[in-house]
Amino acid sequence: MNRYIYLALALHIPLLFGLGGASAQSIDQIVKSDPLIITGAIGTQNTYYHSSMGYDGRSQLSNTIYANLNISFYGINMPFSFYLSNGSASWNYPHFSLSMSPSWHDWTLHLGERSMSFSNYVYNSPFFGVGVEYTGHHVRFGAFYGRLKRAISDDPTDPAARTPQYSRYGWGFKVGYGSSQNYIDLFLFQAKDRIGSIDEHWQNTIVPQENLAIGLKGRVSFLKHFSLTANAAASLFTFDTRAENVPDSIIGKWGKIFNSKYTSNARFAGDAALNYSMRNFNLSLQYKYVQPNYATLGTGYVSNNYSSFGVATNLNLFKGRVTLNGNFSHQQDNLSHDQLYTTKGLVYNGALNWRVSNNFNLNAAYNGYQQRQKDGVLQVTDSSKVDRIMHSFTSSANYNIQTNKLLHAIGVSYNLSKNLDRNIITNGAGDVTTHAIGTNYSISVEPWDMAFNLGYNHQNSKSQGGKFTTNMFSLSTGRAFLESKDLRLDASLSYAINEAQGTKTNTFGCFLSSSYAIKEVHQFSLSAGYNHYTQTFAMAEGSAKSRNWDVNVSLNYNYTFTLLEIKRKSKEK
Repeated sequence: MNRYIYLALALHIPLLFGLGGASAQSIDQIVKSDPLIITGAIGTQNTYYHSSMGYDGRSQLSNTIYANLNISFYGINMPFSFYLSNGSASWNYPHFSLSMSPSWHDWTLHLGERSMSFSNYVYNSPFFGVGVEYTGHHVRFGAFYGRLKRAISDDPTDPAARTPQYSRYGWGFKVGYGSSQNYIDLFLFQAKDRIGSIDEHWQNTIVPQENLAIGLKGRVSFLKHFSLTANAAASLFTFDTRAENVPDSIIGKWGKIFNSKYTSNARFAGDAALNYSMRNFNLSLQYKYVQPNYATLGTGYVSNNYSSFGVATNLNLFKGRVTLNGNFSHQQDNLSHDQLYTTKGLVYNGALNWRVSNNFNLNAAYNGYQQRQKDGVLQVTDSSKVDRIMHSFTSSANYNIQTNKLLHAIGVSYNLSKNLDRNIITNGAGDVTTHAIGTNYSISVEPWDMAFNLGYNHQNSKSQGGKFTTNMFSLSTGRAFLESKDLRLDASLSYAINEAQGTKTNTFGCFLSSSYAIKEVHQFSLSAGYNHYTQTFAMAEGSAKSRNWDVNVSLNYNYTFTLLEIKRKSKEK
């Protein structure tokens, strides 16, 4: 009888509920998974809030009752949930759609809402359809066909009508050969909007598009330590398929490949890198070029009309105890020379990680950026010229001390950031300098199963608008009780002093929480928080301070259960 039950479930459950949770589920995994497990949870969340400032539409008492149910069929999860919150109910259930990728040996079949790995210049969005991939030792290929976008065609007379959208269908093909050290991959992608998929009214406000893209990606290694990587693509894009066709006498043989319109263009994008690698040292020279208006229907928006050149390096010293990283690149836009202005930028950064000992670590990083504006179609004037530099430096140190019963952890961090406006007209109006210091000390007491944490943070910002300072102190602790550790208590205190334009305010807060579990299925939790803060209000005769407070109390309960379990029979004796 059980055999017939399994067969009925295997045939009907996927059809009724869909296979949305079967992400990249292989046949081997399905066979090894349990046939059927039904689990769930029921609970409630209740919160009370009171503030001396009023509630601004917020309810003082909030109550939520929820129920969750999950059906796991051979590793495929189908979740259901119900929420009743403050009299408002909501119900969620699995989407009625097919989504699975079963695999067998080197083959993978894609059905439903899936995606495939292509060149980032060609295609990187999901499709709803069918696809297949083969990944052999040296040879690989794949293909798919499906819907890329669902049509949106609401009633034109509806004031809340959504933005219209044509249904879009496309196909893709890829083939490659080689190993991770030497390989070459070819990608093809084509997509087109279906004009009749939306109401005629909307066809006057949105244009249908078409695209054919081809990409080539590869890597070659030479002279033992060198390698060259490249990723390039060309895109034939029609911005309005309703436009007049370009005569074959103008485009020649290209008309047999792509239906060219007077709104079509051909654009190129690509990047390349020359790499040098040794055991403890890596160096890479990188170049990227994306023509203006480069786009494909498989990638959404692509940053275009710019080029960049840079170098990146990595160095490991003293058997990996010291790691150094560095990057530098130059960027420039307005390759088409039709922008109002041209923007040039320099990006540079470096990082150091030093594992002084097993208990002591040091980290430091610097990031810099320069942006300058040059002439384009218009000539840059001093009043509108963008010329700025940004610096950011971060460092941290962490030290641990382990004894028989105690674990001490000490951490210190520092951050400096500067934004410098070098426009001679604004004269530093946008300059901002910020210092931030953080210290932390924690101690874990093993016999008590308890931990204490003490922290201090300071931040100071200066600009032409004034000076802003914050000092915050915090203390927290927590402990598990009972032999089973099912009872836990946590507490924290915080105190902050804020100063802005010579005016000081302060904030005090405390938080208590407790949780208790019974047989790992019943979980109770109770938490309470109190905040006391000072606000400053600007008045005609000066300023006034207002002292306010708020309280937040939460009581929650959760019960988890297993409704049914049909487990896979073990082959072990």
